Amino acid sequence: MLKKMNVKVVRNAIITLIFLFYYLLGYVLNIEMLKPITTQENGFTINFLGFILLFVTTGFAFYLFNILKVNKKTATSD
Repeated sequence: MLKKMNVKVVRNAIITLIFLFYYLLGYVLNIEMLKPITTQENGFTINFLGFILLFVTTGFAFYLFNILKVNKKTATSD
């Protein structure tokens, strides 16, 4: 139970870090495309390209995370 809880925490942390990375990068470089959500005076704007980029990067990060986890298990079993 505790191990599954830690995986969920790591997964949520990865998503949050990737979101913050894109948001800060878009803010520093002043590129609206990298910001998934942009606040304005009268509301907010959702950038679909930013969300697509966020989902692709998150999927790739989880893919790498699973590969590293599998490689770590096989390396310890040898």
